Amino acid sequence: MKKYVQLFGNLLVYFGVYTAVSLIHNLVIVPMFPAYNDILWRNVPVWITINFAITAALLLGFIGIKKAVRKDGRTDNVIAMSRFANLSRENWIALTILGLAIGIFYLSILKLSFVASAFPGFEEYVTLFMRSDSFVLTFLALVVIGPLFEEVLFRGVIFNLLRRTLPIWATFLAQAVLYAYAQPNPSVQAIAFFLAIIYSFVYLRTGSIWSTIWVSAVMNAFIFTTKQFGLHEVFGDFRDATLFFSALLSLFFMVYTVYVIWRGHGAMRYNVMVGNLVLWVFLYFIIYIPSLLLWNNQLLSIKSIEPFLRENNVLGFVIYDLIALAVYYIVMRALHKESLIKVSNFSAISVKSGVLIGLLGIAMGVWVQSFFKIPYIAEAFPQFEGLFSYLTTATFVILVIFLLIHSVYKEVFFRALVYNVLRTEMNMTLSILMCGVIYGGLFFNWDIPMTVYALAGALIFSAMFEWYRSIWAPIINEFLLFFTYYWFRKLDIPYGTLLIVLLVVSSVAIIGLVAYLYRHRERGTGASTDEAKKSRGRAAEQKAAVSMEMGG
Repeated sequence: MKKYVQLFGNLLVYFGVYTAVSLIHNLVIVPMFPAYNDILWRNVPVWITINFAITAALLLGFIGIKKAVRKDGRTDNVIAMSRFANLSRENWIALTILGLAIGIFYLSILKLSFVASAFPGFEEYVTLFMRSDSFVLTFLALVVIGPLFEEVLFRGVIFNLLRRTLPIWATFLAQAVLYAYAQPNPSVQAIAFFLAIIYSFVYLRTGSIWSTIWVSAVMNAFIFTTKQFGLHEVFGDFRDATLFFSALLSLFFMVYTVYVIWRGHGAMRYNVMVGNLVLWVFLYFIIYIPSLLLWNNQLLSIKSIEPFLRENNVLGFVIYDLIALAVYYIVMRALHKESLIKVSNFSAISVKSGVLIGLLGIAMGVWVQSFFKIPYIAEAFPQFEGLFSYLTTATFVILVIFLLIHSVYKEVFFRALVYNVLRTEMNMTLSILMCGVIYGGLFFNWDIPMTVYALAGALIFSAMFEWYRSIWAPIINEFLLFFTYYWFRKLDIPYGTLLIVLLVVSSVAIIGLVAYLYRHRERGTGASTDEAKKSRGRAAEQKAAVSMEMGG
């Protein structure tokens, strides 16, 4: 019982000091000095940081006096208790990824329409909290001073005090409740509780207060700088579906990063995986946007060819695809010293397998077109009609050229680059899901029905790539899938008995062909297999070294 009384007494002192400082500083001292009050109101993060700094200084003084009075060596040293231990380079990078993921998650949740309407105080608090007259002063408060004092108080002192007395699960919950209680806004308190759990896992595993200080600093820096440069408004323009998937994706990386840190090895492989993902997605955008501007503002303005281009609008994709493939090839050579062709693994597959994979693509095309001809489905999801119309509006020759080049491009990007990168760290299921989500985000702005469509495609195409160890497998499948779209739309079969029969037959064909292709898959030694072997070898070599470098 004595230890619980002591714990309660210590917590009461710490929170009593924090509450007293906040009340005296905010209600007594600040109003007494108008100029000081004006500076703080124009730089709210500085105000909050001053409260924490005064609290920390008083607590350090209190602990120092307590130690001097007792003289028995049993009084804690805050620095020693917090453990400012060194972190490995791998952990610094992983913690940076975690901080950015939290920042993106926070911003995505903040801008969701139902969150904004249900919790108006959420954005009001963020707007107030980010109010800044001096960028440098506020940045220092948010990114340096604030995280330092806050983490030393909550993780360094309170977490460790609780841990001495309570079971670890109770420690996690108790410090999360206390951390949330210290936040001034109920909406923010829910986020703070969640963050405190994450911080506790990270702190416990790394054994260094630098870990949570850094995560908090990166998160605050991201939210503050994006606010200052107008990116909050950009997020506000996104549809809820886009924000929802952005939140889900960032949540996934938050959880997975904590898992990697907790696992204690493989952090470097994870960091490389995330870095490569960011690289390829970044290249996608910096090529896509200029290509789009070139098509819309330059090529379509040439009167002599405008009618032809509008009749064959898929040529815009052909231009983009060719430029992108060339850039990916150069970047792969420059950064990874590898050939994109080798990484993609354009190895031969048997004629029989190619024919069956092609038949699967045809069956998939018939199923998709039949399914979206159902009146209820067509009315509920009109965006698919727009997609199919766009992809099949071209003369026959141009369409074939487009399908050949675009199928190669998509499979090289999503299978050879994105999927192969994911497979260096994740299992097949997670890699397929992530690949589908990324596909849905890049091509469909995370429109939920179309992202589900993207996930279904990612499942089949990735399975073909895994089973046959050749990029030709998904290319053949995708080419004939979209080619079937073209001919099916040309036939213009009305909704009726024939369409239902086609839907049923194609369903049976897809199931049967997938099962047969799985049972008779060709176990080659393609690039993805080699990369997996290399990754496992690197993991074995790094495990001991990385574990020794870990702070905890």
